[in-house]
Amino acid sequence: MSPGNISGKRGDADVPKNIKGFIQLTGGLLNNSYGKKQAAEYLLLKAIENIKYEDNFSGKLDLGSIIEQINQYTAEMQKGIRYSKSAFVSL
Repeated sequence: MSPGNISGKRGDADVPKNIKGFIQLTGGLLNNSYGKKQAAEYLLLKAIENIKYEDNFSGKLDLGSIIEQINQYTAEMQKGIRYSKSAFVSL
C-alpha cells in the first residue's frame, strides 16, 4: 500500500483474532457504560468468538476465565445492570 493510499483495512488480516477480541471487549464495556446495550451485547459476543479462537499469549492468560467473566457481565446486562463508570475483567 502506498503512503498516499490510506483507505482500506490492510492490517486486519495481520491482527491475531484474540487481540481483536480484546479490542471488541473494550468496546462492549464502553458501549454498555454509555447505555448502548445492543451494541455492547454484539461486541461482547464477537469478543468471545475471537478471544477463544486461538491462544497467542502462550498460556499467559486464562482465556476460559476471561470468557466466563464476559458471559457473567452479559448476563448482568440482560438483567438491566449498567455500569456507568468502569467495569473490570480480570486478565
